[in-house]
Amino acid sequence: VEAPFVQIPLNVMDDMLVGSIDVEQSVQTGQAVFQPGLLARAHRGVLYVDDVNLLDSEATNILLQVLSDGFVVVEREGVSVK
Repeated sequence: VEAPFVQIPLNVMDDMLVGSIDVEQSVQTGQAVFQPGLLARAHRGVLYVDDVNLLDSEATNILLQVLSDGFVVVEREGVSVK
């Protein structure tokens, strides 16, 4: 069974980590389309963070919250995804 291996870059932004609205697709479809982030790509796999102490404090807080809860809730522009 293959599992994803996703590396978190040190300069990761919140939207890249948890996901955001895909503006181009949203304009085309007329509805908000969610673009999953690195956490979703790593689901049931390995999320690798080299030098976690160098991560931005907001990214560190998000990762700690996800580790604690076991899931992430993303709320962007009227869209809520768990």
